Amino acid sequence: MHCLIAGCGYVGTELAGKLINQGHEVTTLNRKGRNVSKLSKKGIHAIKGDIISLSFLKSLSGPFDWVVHCASSSGQGEESFRSIFLEGTSTLRECIPKWNTRKILFTSSTNVYGQNDGSVVDELSEASHSNPRAKILRQAESIVRVSTDLENTKPLILRVAGIYGPGRCHLLKRYLNAPITLWENGQRYMNMIHRDDLVSIMARILETEVTDQVYNATDHEPVTQLDFYKWLAEELPGQKLELRPDQNPNPTKRGTTSKRVSNKKLTKDLGFEFRYPNFRHGYACSQINTLLETADRA
Repeated sequence: MHCLIAGCGYVGTELAGKLINQGHEVTTLNRKGRNVSKLSKKGIHAIKGDIISLSFLKSLSGPFDWVVHCASSSGQGEESFRSIFLEGTSTLRECIPKWNTRKILFTSSTNVYGQNDGSVVDELSEASHSNPRAKILRQAESIVRVSTDLENTKPLILRVAGIYGPGRCHLLKRYLNAPITLWENGQRYMNMIHRDDLVSIMARILETEVTDQVYNATDHEPVTQLDFYKWLAEELPGQKLELRPDQNPNPTKRGTTSKRVSNKKLTKDLGFEFRYPNFRHGYACSQINTLLETADRA
């Protein structure tokens, strides 16, 4: 199969390498042209290009059996976020008939679930977070789902939890830069997934005839903020755990929620077994010392 990966960053680069190793053909798009040389050495056709440019996308001859949209706004503002996820998704969808695409996979976020009561949510739960970025993601999901009116094209949406792994360890960075602000006195639930598991899930979804459009990609164990940092303090006894309450909450760009996201449908439909079933396995198996070396302490 020939896969087009739009957005070749932290996740897309690993997915491209995995698919190549499994015998597929891969073309990647990155608007800044990052990793072109690195990817080319692996046999990947890496192109510098912007997915919001319809004329550029139409210049790609294809055919692409699979299209993956895992582009990122790279920490830019809301306008950039809107452009990448709304304009970018629309332009990709418009090119699908030309490319004879069989599947389009869009990486959304579990942030679309706005529940704040610690309840368990699955793919049938209400996804109507009032956060502006969550609303944009829901609109992008709708654009992908419209692909059902395109003959032989299956739309797939992966709602991804907080990603961590080698070179990306935001929670560890917060710990190192203590004191840590605890939302809701540390009782807010966090949902996570190791990058390597996420990439394996994406590859499995592309290669398998799955039964539904939407899947939650998260590990088996949601954890409260307080319990996570207590565990981390035990693993790093030389680092003092400093906590402070959220007396003056300042919500992040993602907005603050507290829910326990279920992955039961994904594990059942895909028969997927996690290499890192929870944060303990993920941080330990990623080797905290390695994470410490790669963490940006600035």
